[in-house]
This record gives sequence, C-alpha cells and structure tokens, in this order.
Amino acid sequence: CDDILQGYNGTIFVYGQSGSGKTYSMYGPEERKDEMDISTFGIIPMSCAYIFAILNDDTHPLTENLVSYTVRCEFIEIYNEKLNDLLDPSKTPHIRELLIQKQYVPVIENVTTKQVNNLEECIAAIRVATGNRTVAYTNLNATSSRSHMVMRLIVTIETENGTKKTGIANFADLAGSEAVKKTGVQGKQLKEAGNILKSLSALSNVIDALEKGRKHVPFKDSKLTFMLSNSLGGNCKTILLLCGSGHALNRDESIRSIQFGMRCRNVQNTVCVNETRTKQQLLLENKQLKAEVEALKLNQLQLDQQELISEKLSEY
Repeated sequence: CDDILQGYNGTIFVYGQSGSGKTYSMYGPEERKDEMDISTFGIIPMSCAYIFAILNDDTHPLTENLVSYTVRCEFIEIYNEKLNDLLDPSKTPHIRELLIQKQYVPVIENVTTKQVNNLEECIAAIRVATGNRTVAYTNLNATSSRSHMVMRLIVTIETENGTKKTGIANFADLAGSEAVKKTGVQGKQLKEAGNILKSLSALSNVIDALEKGRKHVPFKDSKLTFMLSNSLGGNCKTILLLCGSGHALNRDESIRSIQFGMRCRNVQNTVCVNETRTKQQLLLENKQLKAEVEALKLNQLQLDQQELISEKLSEY
C-alpha cells in the first residue's frame, strides 16, 4: 500500500482450487455483525483502511507536502469471458490498448469509476459489487464464485510543487480451479466451469511464456490475462497469494497450486512511478540539466588544460 501512495502500480491476485478460501482471504467473512470491524477485514478492506489512514495522517512521511488526494474504485467481473460492471450491471465494459510510456497498457472503458472519500464509502462500494457477483452452490462450496472479480483502486496525490502521482492497486479474486467430478456441476454451471478452467489455463500459458523469455506472450487468449497483462511482466509490483486445502482429497490440486506459484516467482516486472509534472517543473529541470552540462564541459576543459601543461613541463 505504501507503494501505491508513492505512485506505483500494484497487484494482489489470489489463486487456488474452488473452496480453498480465496474470497474469504480477499474480502473477509461473508456475514459479519459490524461491517466496519477491522478485525474481520480481508486483504482488500484492510488495504483500503490503511490507505485512508495514511492519507488522513498529516504527520506521516508519505503525506509530506500533500495538498489534495482522490481515491476512486472500479469493479469488473469476468464471467464466461465477458466483462461486467459490478457497480452498474447495465454497462458492458471492454478492453483496449493504449501506448503509455513506450509500453502498451490495457485500459478498461465504459466502466463505472466511483470516487470514495472515506473508508465507509469504500466498504459500501465493495458490498454493492460483491452482491452483484455471480455465485452458485457446488459440492465444494455453497457460495462458489463463478467468475473472476477485479477491484481497481486508483489513488491520485498532488503535492505542493504541483506534482501528481497516481498509484493503481489491482485486487484480483480469481475463480477457483475445479474438478467436475468433485463439484458435481451440470448445465449452466458446467459451462461456467469450462470458461473458468480455460482462462486459468491461459494464465498458466502466459506465466510459462514469461518464465521462458519467449518473444510472444499470449496475453490476448483470455480477458483475464489481457486485463492483468501489465501486472504480469509489466509496470507493476505484483503479489501472488496461494490458497490450498489441507484435506487429503485435495492434495493434487494443492500441489499444482504450489507449482504454479513457484513458476510465477521467476517472472520479473519492471516498475516506475506514474508521475505528472507541471510545465514550470519541466522547464526548471531542463535548466538544471543544462547547468550541469556546462559545469561538466568547464571541468573537462580545465582537465585538458592541466594535461597540456603537464605534457609541456615533461618536455623540459
């Protein structure tokens, strides 16, 4: 979260078989008496609480020279390879690429971007989004997620000198891999399971290509990998959370999850700060750089003169 406040991109995505506790880890328990009880928070609400706590702490080093900030959030569901806006189900989001800082980055268009001014508003938005997510009963999980869900938290900070930094946190709660024999799904849910496994297979292929340094990485084989392409080998600090089952019947799935995580460790990202500076700042920096160049030229001239004098003295 500190990295987000400094203008970096960050992603946490959770991977594992169905019913292993992925959504619980990300959001916390489904039912709780007090929604603002921090002891029941999962990774996502806990991260939001931390970010708002720092932004409202004038004594914290990360808020030094802070003038203003905005926090916005988006919630996208990937269901049967289609994107859904979980804050406004009437919308149909889509992905396209933009060239940003000499790198193609996926951008989600036609999606609701909601400004949240405090933790309470953020938790309310999370409640709406999770309520609109597609879930169903299976033999492994009474409320099995039938889709991938990605929350994007966009934090923009402006400082006294006019610099703007924008950090984007992506929280991806992936649907679980599942063996049809164990889940017992049929009909509509069987189709959902097929699309979930297809997208997870595409994710595995992307990791394999990145790990082996191949020229072509098949990001566009699924909506999930296309949306997370900047998080996989791009401009992002990415964390993978693995969830496994301790039951002996699920041993093979847990082992495969661990093997997937070990492969992910070999993928390297290159990160930079998302920073916008004013025209005056750029002109000042240009002036300083020119002054440094002139100083270096003068220093080199002095060195050349000293070398010439040394050569003449050695002739005598």
